[in-house]
Amino acid sequence: LVFFRCFGPKCGGCGEGIHPQDFVRKARDKVYHLRCFTCSLCSKQLSTGEVLYLQPGDDTFVCKEDYLKTHQGEKTIVKIRVT
Repeated sequence: LVFFRCFGPKCGGCGEGIHPQDFVRKARDKVYHLRCFTCSLCSKQLSTGEVLYLQPGDDTFVCKEDYLKTHQGEKTIVKIRVT
């Protein structure tokens, strides 16, 4: 466990280590604990296969519902799919 704490992958949300037995979500080039992979506006936990949007500059995620409510007509957010 000490090895993973020091040298293992880090969560893209909280920055803490990811242990081999942890369940994770991957988006783009980062890995997240399930509890950390949430919409930055409503805190909804995001799921595999769900469409979400990446806010430029701060690399936070927005669920599709909040994106549609707050960014109608804008093209500044990148759409990605969770794997």
